[in-house]
Amino acid sequence: WASPAASLPSSSPRRSRHCWPPDLAARERWLVLNKIDLMTPAEADKRCKEIVRRLRWKGPVYRISAIKGEGTKELVYGVMAYLEEAAASSE
Repeated sequence: WASPAASLPSSSPRRSRHCWPPDLAARERWLVLNKIDLMTPAEADKRCKEIVRRLRWKGPVYRISAIKGEGTKELVYGVMAYLEEAAASSE
């Protein structure tokens, strides 16, 4: 996998390392798999499980179809719960 910024010219400000916080890699990450509507439910399940396995992913996984809104409610609720928990722990 390559960052989209990797294809930018080295002089591009978007490619600069200074664009990203230094602790970004250590932060919690979520895996959001989009376009599940383009496959049968069985194929989406198979592909999603394979991606999670190959990445050795241990964090939250959300399967969505952004265009149809499938799974987006669960993602939004997950984000809200995360933000509320973060706010409560910083008080």
